[in-house]
Amino acid sequence: MIDRIFLAALTFCFLIGGTLAIGSAFFGIEARRAASASEIVKAPAPAGDRVVVVGKRIVPVAKSARAS
Repeated sequence: MIDRIFLAALTFCFLIGGTLAIGSAFFGIEARRAASASEIVKAPAPAGDRVVVVGKRIVPVAKSARAS
């Protein structure tokens, strides 16, 4: 009996949490808070070594059925 109540309450909490998360993303509540904060520091993007990919294309051998 308690498991049915617990699972119903857990499902309800997940639905409410998801709704609040989507609503805050939709209205940009967190974006306004972050944009107004003066503590934002822009860090340079990490640059790695250049990568060159070299390869050969293998031509598949086409085998067809022969009528004997």
